Amino acid sequence: MKYPAAIALPILLALGAASPAGAIDDPEATTVDELVVQARLPGPAWWRVSDADSTVYVMGVPDALPKGMRWDQTVLKRRLKGANTLITPPVLRASANPLTVPRLLAEWNRISHGSGLAQEITPALLGRFNAAVLRAGKKPKDYQTLRAWFAGVRLAGDYRKRAGLDFSEPLRTIYRAAKAARVKPVPALAEDTKAATLLAGLRQMPPSVGPDCLTGAVEEVEAGDSALRRAAQGWAAGSTTGALSAPRSSERCYMALQGAARIKREAMGAQADAIATALRRPGHGVAVLELRSLVAREGVLQRLRARGYTVTSPAADGA
Repeated sequence: MKYPAAIALPILLALGAASPAGAIDDPEATTVDELVVQARLPGPAWWRVSDADSTVYVMGVPDALPKGMRWDQTVLKRRLKGANTLITPPVLRASANPLTVPRLLAEWNRISHGSGLAQEITPALLGRFNAAVLRAGKKPKDYQTLRAWFAGVRLAGDYRKRAGLDFSEPLRTIYRAAKAARVKPVPALAEDTKAATLLAGLRQMPPSVGPDCLTGAVEEVEAGDSALRRAAQGWAAGSTTGALSAPRSSERCYMALQGAARIKREAMGAQADAIATALRRPGHGVAVLELRSLVAREGVLQRLRARGYTVTSPAADGA
């Protein structure tokens, strides 16, 4: 089973238990101002990473777009033409013996369900949660036996579906364009694990992380789907500021887990490595990677700068 970037990291993070009490270590919390700009070219923003004889054009992508949303692919198609590679976001492959699937599903149900949300969160939060569930087009009774962490993750997913987000985009469109250009997509990182290992990590997660995760999901619903749509429109117009304005409430669910920051930093390092490897080949390549991972202070582009590569901003790149 293969998971795209939007799903891979949350599953990877579930390999750990909760992190110690205190501030969450979030490697993507701070972005680099000079990288968060308005692009000169039409469509989404592109960065150019180069050395003496090669270039990799890098586009930042969101996890999802509103269904049916159109965006300008002119620059994408031009840069895919003649490209020697297309680097894509990390994926996670989880495997399981088919004979063990019923047992794994039963274990999932045991881990994700408990004595009821009313036992884990305050009455005030429960009231807000129930109202948010209705806005997501669901019924509170469908969540009432879930543990708080799982309820928060599920609410965020249900709400984004209700808001009309398509989690196959924009990558599906990008893959289609790559196929037409005869460029093979290669993930920057491919992680293999066992479904049983994922479940073991979730089983160790204490209930203390649940209420904060659920609160984040509720706040996202309360903010309304216009925030998600504005971010998508900003991305399509080349505004990295607009694209990064999407709610990050769901990060509470994932970044509070033990090992989350380490895994995120390793993933950003692997993406920088993939671009550096592509730069060893004369000519040009293309990379489409998660936007915030690119422009974070500890992110992919800053790592490449530290190695001595030239990084050209979308605000300066008119070619």
